[in-house]
Amino acid sequence: MAYSQDNIGLAATHKIKWGLVACAAFLMMITLRVPFLQQPLLGEEGIFAMIVSGYQSPTIKSTDDLPAQIDQNCLLVLGHIDQTGDALARPGRNIVPYCFLGFVIKPLVAPFNLVMLDFDAKSSLMRSIFLALSSIGFLALCFISYLVSLRLSGYRALLPFLVLFYFTTTHLSIGSSIQPQLDGAFGFLLLSNAALLIYLGSRPTTPKWSKLPLNFLAGFLIALCKNEWPLTLLVSVVLVYCLMFAYRAITSYRGISIDVNQNAFNLLVGIGLISGCLAGMGFCYLFSPNDYLAGFGLMKNIHSSRGSHLKVFFQTLRFNYQILTPSIMMLILGLWCIWKNWKPLLNQEIGLLILYVLSFGILAGFMQSGWGGDGFPRYYLPPLLLSGTFLITQIPSALPQSTKAIVSKSFAMICGLAIVFNYGSLFIKFERGESLTVPSNYVDAKNALIGAAAINKKDPYGVMVHQVGLGFYFPGTNFIALDIGREEALKWPLPSPKYYLVM
Repeated sequence: MAYSQDNIGLAATHKIKWGLVACAAFLMMITLRVPFLQQPLLGEEGIFAMIVSGYQSPTIKSTDDLPAQIDQNCLLVLGHIDQTGDALARPGRNIVPYCFLGFVIKPLVAPFNLVMLDFDAKSSLMRSIFLALSSIGFLALCFISYLVSLRLSGYRALLPFLVLFYFTTTHLSIGSSIQPQLDGAFGFLLLSNAALLIYLGSRPTTPKWSKLPLNFLAGFLIALCKNEWPLTLLVSVVLVYCLMFAYRAITSYRGISIDVNQNAFNLLVGIGLISGCLAGMGFCYLFSPNDYLAGFGLMKNIHSSRGSHLKVFFQTLRFNYQILTPSIMMLILGLWCIWKNWKPLLNQEIGLLILYVLSFGILAGFMQSGWGGDGFPRYYLPPLLLSGTFLITQIPSALPQSTKAIVSKSFAMICGLAIVFNYGSLFIKFERGESLTVPSNYVDAKNALIGAAAINKKDPYGVMVHQVGLGFYFPGTNFIALDIGREEALKWPLPSPKYYLVM
């Protein structure tokens, strides 16, 4: 009995120790991003800042019905002229995450009185808001690492946290987590928590009855942001279950007995993910049908390249190899884990296998599309998160207790050096004045915004063709968004001949 009590005490101490490590890891993930919060909002970042800070348009009637509320809180600001107010446009994609910013986050920000803040304080506040959204995903990732560490002994229990710090200290990860955009903040928020739910549903200690609701919630979360994510999930589920049924057919043909109960529980995982994904898509569609369908139109336009998709794939790899290298490394290591552990994955952890296929599918989909965006490929963050999480969950099987100490120590040392290199290189960029989120010198960009506001203040009839951030930092400044292009700006209807464009 004394021996049993000693074991219980050691187990409790082990949990407390690694729980404290998980808390420290979470705080460190936040702290490492603080130095970059004052970087000015550039490019499309200003559009999302305007959703959170609020806009006004005399053409929108103030009513309580949902379409009017969407128009008042969830649209994109493309310009402002004193006599006509803010010019607005629909995002042309699933509007639910935009409305989350407008309905939930905007009221929380209102008490800060943005008008009274200086330039740098506005930058810090807005980036902190999106970092707060990302940090909900950080909590999920730290909890996954904590649960995995409990399955390891000695210094090997540090390995999940080292892998976590490796992929969350990359340029892509840090930049995306502080950027007012969807892929990064909502990638951390939704996908990290979906990964946690899938992992919980794969643990042998989790009650069997909970597999369906856990995976249902995971599928629902994945469907709430980008249209591409749930579609890729559905395809991933189908591919993995085809593989599982083929494996079952082969084993049955060879006369090997099959656990019928385990098959049933595996089916619950797929049913949960598919039903949750479809429910999430249905919710987004019912919330605003036209906007949701427009997202599929945008996907079609992006993926309708006339060139060879394979050629575009390799061109994307060549142009973005620095950003993509960590994701590719996670996928290669994950593939090695699958090779070593494929039977348990198919039999007990099929949800984790789907997670891996999902990460590969999102990465390959965007690479073959050749989508360049605004120069910072934040849409590659989801596969980095999902593949990195999969790798963390496979550490106990990939590096079991019998693994030679030199192998585990070497892996830990490589992770440590990679973390130092990742963060060190980012800090050097920061010191040189390079923005982490938009290809630009943030010092020059800040001066340009201040200069444009000063020009308009001297001559209120001059309409600046500039970044939307100009309207965020200097409310009331007349501007047309540079994002619509020079030709469209020249066509912009001005309220009277007194007004003229300042390019």
